[in-house]
Amino acid sequence: MLNGENLILDAVVPIIALSENVKGLSVMLGLGSLAGGVFSLLSHKRHLDEVVSSGEPERVQKYESRKYRRRAAASSLIASQGIMLAGIGFVDEPRTVAILVSIILLMLVGVLGVAMFDFFSVGLNEVTRKDDTARKAMVDEYVRQRNRLLEQQEESEEMSSDETV
Repeated sequence: MLNGENLILDAVVPIIALSENVKGLSVMLGLGSLAGGVFSLLSHKRHLDEVVSSGEPERVQKYESRKYRRRAAASSLIASQGIMLAGIGFVDEPRTVAILVSIILLMLVGVLGVAMFDFFSVGLNEVTRKDDTARKAMVDEYVRQRNRLLEQQEESEEMSSDETV
């Protein structure tokens, strides 16, 4: 009977054997990053297709299209980083490796910049989105509280007028 630890170790040992040195590890990480970028791109495209086919209003479709473009840019940068990271494994000249690493770091800053912009854009959209049912509920609650306050004021005025008589 296999327990969880042996199963994990049995799966990890061949991966470690493929990456006995730094170059092998960079190839493995690069291929993983490439796969992650492509998977992310396809996932975002599937989400955009669902929104378009669901018959959402034009405003929502435009927003989702812009969101897809931002996320596609980040996903393609991640996939490109994977290609460059995997490429380090095939380069022997230290100067070329240094250039590749510096480009990868610059691309990482770009990915983080696009991700932060997307994060704030999505947050801003959530704040500004008009939700008619929520707005109606908020207005109804405001009217209910205002009417209760007016009734309390009328009752207090009646009590004060009864006391003065």
